[in-house]
Amino acid sequence: MKDVSAKKLSVTIRSDLLERMDEYADDNGMTRSGLIAIAVTQYLNAVEAMPSVKKMLNAMAAVTDGVLKGDMNPTEAQARLDAIQSTYEQLTQK
Repeated sequence: MKDVSAKKLSVTIRSDLLERMDEYADDNGMTRSGLIAIAVTQYLNAVEAMPSVKKMLNAMAAVTDGVLKGDMNPTEAQARLDAIQSTYEQLTQK
């Protein structure tokens, strides 16, 4: 099981960015730590998803090329689009 206990952290950050963070946190009813946790989580999720996003874009381009060039029939194109949709749904359920 993952250890989800909070840990203290010391970081150095530019003062203008710290001011923006504090203003955003205050305006949205959260703590500085809460904002940092959300930002890091979103960043890591995006980085982890990027290989799958690139695969989906390449697959969509292949379907488009195949259909436009007449190399792919509508049934095969639909099957590939369904697979892309499934991958997208898996990514967005995290």
